[in-house]
This record gives sequence, C-alpha cells and structure tokens, in this order.
Amino acid sequence: MCMKPRKEDMEACTKEAADRSSVSEEDKTKALEIMQQTKRDMHRMFRERNKEALKEMRKKDFLSGKLQASEDIKDKQAAVKFATTFSYCLMAKFISWERIHCQKAKDVNQDRLSDDDLKKVLITAKEAKMEKEGKIADEELEKKFVEVLESEEKAKVAMQVDQALEECKAQWKAKKAARKTQKSEE
Repeated sequence: MCMKPRKEDMEACTKEAADRSSVSEEDKTKALEIMQQTKRDMHRMFRERNKEALKEMRKKDFLSGKLQASEDIKDKQAAVKFATTFSYCLMAKFISWERIHCQKAKDVNQDRLSDDDLKKVLITAKEAKMEKEGKIADEELEKKFVEVLESEEKAKVAMQVDQALEECKAQWKAKKAARKTQKSEE
C-alpha cells in the first residue's frame, strides 16, 4: 500500500532537505526531476511486475548513482544529501505508534517513547543500518539513539523497540514466504 504524501509535507520536506544539504537552487530542481523520474520508473516496473528491476531500484545507491551520473548537477554530494534527507523527512510524516502493527514493539514501549521519539528511532536505525549494510553493532546503534534522543534511558527503550520491530519483520517475512510456498504448491 503506497501512501500519497500531502502537498504541504512535500513542500516542508523539500525546504528542510534543501536547508540541511545547502544544495543550490539549480541542483535542487534537477535532483527533484531525477527523483520524480525514478519514482515514475519504479511505478512502471511495479505495474509490469518486473521484480528484478524493482529490486535494483530499491537499492540504497541506485538514486545516488543517478544523481552522481547527472551532468547537470554541479555539487553531487549536496544533491545526494538533499535526496536522502528529503526521503527520510517524507518517511517521518507517516510514522506514528498507531501506524505500527507490531504489538510486541508497543508492549515493550509502554508509552515511554512519543511519536516524535519513534520517528527519530526509526530513521536513525534505518540510516545506521544502511550505512553499515545492515550489520551494525548494538553498542554503536545505542550510541546513535543516545545522541538523537538525548537520554540514555530512552535509548535503552529504543533498542528494545528496534529489536521487537526486527522480530516482527522477520515473522512477516516468514509468513509471506510460507504463503508463497503454499500458493506454488496449489
């Protein structure tokens, strides 16, 4: 299920990403064009059920590769930072406890982390895991949580929430795989 971001969220995230990446106006415009085109291509691949191409496009460095390959973008690094910040910002707009369908994470949390903390936790965890290709040490992740949440107490809860979410994700994946196997047997 794909949620369509609201126009004001798009504008707010464009501004935030531009401020945080100090990208020039021209590079920003070009980067947005490339991002839109990539999104359209992904939708097309999705409609055509081209799983291989989609897998390729979902890789972390796919979009940054396109941005770096563009001859119209002068400051490639700023453009990549802009695109990354923009997508994390948009993602955060959809994060809230009520949207999380992992009871274990909610049980672990017991209302100790607010929606705002949850956004920080999920985005920090995603960034950290991407940087380390999914293999990040617990101490390192906890240190990042302490930085963004400015509290060791909250960072400990964040670690438990992250763990619970990972377990839920593994269960969903297993269920999905089981359904697939069942379908192919039928």
